[in-house]
Amino acid sequence: MTDAEDMAARGKRLAQQILDSLDEPTDPTRLADLEQKDQREKDSLERFYIVTGQRKWVPAPVAQGPQLAAWDYAQDPPGLAMYMVGSDGGKRIGYGRIEKARRDAVTADLRKWGVRVGGCYGSSAFVWVADEYGATVWSKDDVRVEGTRAEMKLPGRTLKTTDVTAIVSFVGDDYVQRGVRAVLRDGREVTLVDEHDDIAKLDPTFGRNEFLASDARWIGCLGRDVAASLRVPHRDEAFGSSRDHAIASALQDLADRIRAWQPVGAFEAVEIPLTTAAGVKVTLRFAAMVSKPEGDRIAEVVVATPSGESTSTQWLTHGPNDRIVATLRLPDTADRVALMIDDLSEALRRHRFQ
Repeated sequence: MTDAEDMAARGKRLAQQILDSLDEPTDPTRLADLEQKDQREKDSLERFYIVTGQRKWVPAPVAQGPQLAAWDYAQDPPGLAMYMVGSDGGKRIGYGRIEKARRDAVTADLRKWGVRVGGCYGSSAFVWVADEYGATVWSKDDVRVEGTRAEMKLPGRTLKTTDVTAIVSFVGDDYVQRGVRAVLRDGREVTLVDEHDDIAKLDPTFGRNEFLASDARWIGCLGRDVAASLRVPHRDEAFGSSRDHAIASALQDLADRIRAWQPVGAFEAVEIPLTTAAGVKVTLRFAAMVSKPEGDRIAEVVVATPSGESTSTQWLTHGPNDRIVATLRLPDTADRVALMIDDLSEALRRHRFQ
């Protein structure tokens, strides 16, 4: 067995250990065992990276590594896939079902263990990660986009992330070509990732209904995730889904503030105000839990009436800081927050007219 094959084999075993450890029931009697297993898993990952000479252990995600965890957006709640990624593409090596209530905690654990967390969609050929370190996209055979915070390398060219003003998910009129483009400051559009569907090409009856029933929704999910990473608007021309850019950007801003937060004196809440596209006044708030003022924190959504005299509040998540940051970083958290804002706004409206 070659060194590369041996490393790949160890990587697969380790990835399966991670999936096995995450796919545990939430029965209270097992919580103590899970806490003890956390440290063993951390030690296992540390030995793996040190033995393979890739890096010294740090308790945070790194810009690049051989393993990637990806939430499968084709499932509800999303399944968790493990990939080995590199210059030869992304290879799925494991898959697990995670309880919806545990998704935020699982994401936080993976990030603490040095595993970046991205996305995939069903049987689509692509897997990706788009986080505070940049956006990278793999096909089954190669790297389509290799990104950092400063740039995105494509075959034959490199884009500065500061030149990107929007991300577009698109599909051709004949439904054959579908993919994701970047809109640049000068108005040009550059294709980041695309594919040509053979079924649509060969079937003259292939239309909108067939397109909607396919795994093509990866283009909407990928576009949304890349846009969130770059903090630019996302326009979904393929499926017509919309995303409020102000919400997505505010979530990333709050995550940055929490990561940079240093406890000095008494704890003070961190607040990020925003106004939605519909004109709703919202505050994303990071605060202490009343029941645990010295321990866990909460992230909550606060909606105010136009006058600001009345507010309505709902928790988004709670726990230690790293778990809250992990939740805020998830690209689809913006969709969850948008639904909360709608519900809170409706509750305020009903209260005003009672």
